[in-house]
Amino acid sequence: MGKQVKAIAVLSKGRSPLMPDLKSAHEQGLKDFDVTTWTAFFLPKGTPPAIVAKLNEVTHATMDTPRVKQRMLESGVTGVSPDRRSPEYLAKFVAEEVARWEGPIKSRWASGRLIF
Repeated sequence: MGKQVKAIAVLSKGRSPLMPDLKSAHEQGLKDFDVTTWTAFFLPKGTPPAIVAKLNEVTHATMDTPRVKQRMLESGVTGVSPDRRSPEYLAKFVAEEVARWEGPIKSRWASGRLIF
């Protein structure tokens, strides 16, 4: 990029292993600021637990292979820590994200000032 853009913070609560010297917004005074991207599989309600468990197992086994880890890092993805990989964690996380962003989105929608 020819140094045309200067990163000033990562928006996750902690630093990124992709840019370990770049302080997070939280470290710079925006306390409890934690915005990250995430991806998940969503299955139909009532999917048998054995299928959910197997999909979870093989997905994370694949994500943990050296080749996939390398490809993810090359595309700027650090992956998800093992403690955040369960279906139970995802259900709680999604509920928290909906509650967190519902107000700002509805407020912007009502004002007609949506930015994408």
